Amino acid sequence: MPLETIVAFDRYCILSVSAFQSPWLDPGMIALTKVGDMGAVWLIGTATLLLWQKYRYEGAVIFSGLALNTVLGEWILKHVFQRDRPFLDLHEVALKIPAPITSSFPSGHTSASWCFALLFTVFFWKRSRSAVILVWTLAIGIAFSRFYLQVHYPSDILWGMAIGTASSIAVIYIFGKIDASKKLP
Repeated sequence: MPLETIVAFDRYCILSVSAFQSPWLDPGMIALTKVGDMGAVWLIGTATLLLWQKYRYEGAVIFSGLALNTVLGEWILKHVFQRDRPFLDLHEVALKIPAPITSSFPSGHTSASWCFALLFTVFFWKRSRSAVILVWTLAIGIAFSRFYLQVHYPSDILWGMAIGTASSIAVIYIFGKIDASKKLP
């Protein structure tokens, strides 16, 4: 798909979301975004697992996934692509939150949410499906809030999902190798 098509689709979607914004939805979307700021909710969840001896290994894997995700998304890709946020590109966009200072691509809120949710699912699906569903509900809500509040284009969010997924797969692979080496005599 040509880049121009993606850009046109992104702009169309961002301008269209204004029609669905509502004063009764705004506070919830703002709250979801704030919960995802700096990955705080996921770091608190990870710290809880690390402090709970029974789940320390799971916490270490998730922490590693979030760290890799941050390096890839926030430290590398945002600086390579330096995509302007929708409110800088499109004057029709009115912000409902303070203007983010980093570039738009990829969505860090989404990539961290996806990374945590995927790894949490790997470890806890059989133990607590209700906790996994709660984590996914929050992750999807945070990702959607970034689009609703018009601080990310849809492609930024989709790529955030892809980076969170890639980070999760990478740490599962790396920790799988570490685990296998521990079992050797």
